[in-house]
Amino acid sequence: MEISAPVGPLIWPLKHKVDLPIIFTNELDSLINVDLQAPGARQREYLEILPHETRGYFLRCVPQAVGKRSQQIRLSSRIGSARISFPVEVRATARLNVTIFDENGKTTAARVYLTGADGFAHAPPNSFLRVVSGDYEQPFSGDGYFHAEGLFGLELVEGTTVVEIVKGFEYEPLRRELIVKKTPEACSLQLKRLVNMSDKGWYSGEYPHPCERH
Repeated sequence: MEISAPVGPLIWPLKHKVDLPIIFTNELDSLINVDLQAPGARQREYLEILPHETRGYFLRCVPQAVGKRSQQIRLSSRIGSARISFPVEVRATARLNVTIFDENGKTTAARVYLTGADGFAHAPPNSFLRVVSGDYEQPFSGDGYFHAEGLFGLELVEGTTVVEIVKGFEYEPLRRELIVKKTPEACSLQLKRLVNMSDKGWYSGEYPHPCERH
């Protein structure tokens, strides 16, 4: 039985659910039952891995104390046992509120890429986090973003949060590093307009696609 740890320390939010991805591969010709134990996990888990099966599983943990520590995971089965430990830093969370303005000082909708201090993409609870797929050789596969109507707020771990805002081709992309602290943080970001194509007589539209009917 072999087990490998994550690369680098993980940053977890205090008293929030954390789903730790684990991948199991059974290279045997027979079924095995795995006993999975981890301090801080919701419960002890027993998993059944079929012959030659690769299976993913999310181990849910809820850290209860701020600070740096070593997280342990123990696996055991009839073929043996294994144990790993990896560094985890648990941080308190705070609320970040952001308002987006256009060149006239009015709130405006935009696409937002937000990366927390934990290194993950985040979106407000009432927004849908979209992830760019790797299909069609897209250059930024894996990037996560959401759409905001002009203002948004969410809970994040303390530390440096990177916010990137884009709004079509007429506005300059905006990138800011914000420090999330214990007290709620309010931030106003204003987009710079590069050109107003409608003032030049150009308007957005869709080219009609002919469709053959049968």
